[in-house]
Amino acid sequence: MNIKKSLLIGIGLSLLLVTLFTLMSSVAMGKAYNQEVEFEKLVLERLQEKRVPVKSVSIVGESPYQLEVILQSTSNNTQVAPDDPSYIHAVQREVALIDKGSLNLDTITITILDAATANVLYWGKFSLSEISPLAHPSNMTKDTQEQLKSWITNEYINSENVTVETLNLSTDSYGPTMTLNLTTSSVESANVDISSIMSNRWGLINEIKERHDLEVSILKLKLFDEKREILLDYTLDLQLEQETWWMDDRVTTEWFPSPLPADSP
Repeated sequence: MNIKKSLLIGIGLSLLLVTLFTLMSSVAMGKAYNQEVEFEKLVLERLQEKRVPVKSVSIVGESPYQLEVILQSTSNNTQVAPDDPSYIHAVQREVALIDKGSLNLDTITITILDAATANVLYWGKFSLSEISPLAHPSNMTKDTQEQLKSWITNEYINSENVTVETLNLSTDSYGPTMTLNLTTSSVESANVDISSIMSNRWGLINEIKERHDLEVSILKLKLFDEKREILLDYTLDLQLEQETWWMDDRVTTEWFPSPLPADSP
C-alpha cells in the first residue's frame, strides 16, 4: 500500500508540475504574442501618422525577430515613385525610435509594391540601427536660419545653375532636421554642378557643426526644375548612418553609384 501511495503521489506531483509548466509557458507565450501585436500596431500607427503608404506590418521568425513592412507605391511602371525612398527612410527611423530594445528585433525588410498589379518594385533588408539623442541639440532663430541659408548659397552651392530656394529647420528631442530645397532651370543646368554639390554633402555637415554650432541629425536635399518637377530627393540620416534617394534618370550619376531601387527580391 505504501509503495502504491508513493507512486500515486509521485505521479500526481509530476502531473501537477507538467500542468504548471504548461500554464506558465502559455502565459509567457501569451505575453510575448501580445507584445508583438502591440509593437506591430504601434509601428503601423506611427507610419500612418507620417502618411507613409503602409499596407502591412508583421513580426516573423523566432527571437531575434524580423520585422516585415510592405508599402504601396503610386508608381505604375518598373521604377519606384519619387517619394518611395523617403518612405523607406521613415520606416527605418520610426522602427528604431519605437524599438529601443523592447523586442529582440534583428532586421527590417521593406517591400514596395506598384500601384496597379502588386508587382514588387523594391525589396531591401536592413539591420536595425539604434538612435541616440544628439549631444548638443540647438534651436536656431529665423535670423540665424537666414544667415545659414546665405552661407550655404555662397559657400557650399556657389553655382549659377543651382540655387537655394528655401532652408527649413525642424527640431525634436533627437536633433535638428535640415531641408534644403534647390532649384534649377533644366536637367542640363543641374548636371553642370550637381555632382560637386552632392560630393561635398559630408563636408557641408561638418562645416555647419564647426561654424554654426549646429549638429544636424538629418539632411534632406530636394532639387526641382522650373516646372517644379522633382529631379532629386535625397535624405542623409546621420544617426542611422543611412542614405536614401530618388533621382530622375536624366540626372548625372557621377556623385553616386546608382539611384534606387538598388535591390531586388
